[in-house]
Amino acid sequence: GTLTLRDHLQDVYSFQFSRDGSQLLSCSEDKTIMVWDINTGNCIKTISGTHEGSINCINYGIDGFTAVTCGADKTIKLTDIETETCITNLRGHTGLVNFL
Repeated sequence: GTLTLRDHLQDVYSFQFSRDGSQLLSCSEDKTIMVWDINTGNCIKTISGTHEGSINCINYGIDGFTAVTCGADKTIKLTDIETETCITNLRGHTGLVNFL
């Protein structure tokens, strides 16, 4: 069957499944990261305030507990998914960052 996830307020730019396939991370023009439970289709967490502009790409960090994102604010950020805290803010790009 098809599972449709609809809680973002603007276009979704990227998503990635967790290693075990139970969750999905998504990011959007609405400046949020959402964590989804694939079995229920429910958004289990919304993380905002990590980027000042759209979030263009997202990946799970190698530990499986970190979201790695890049965005229109010219940064790459590592965010602890559980605590919703920015761990690392990588600056230096002169233009928006579209891909990781």
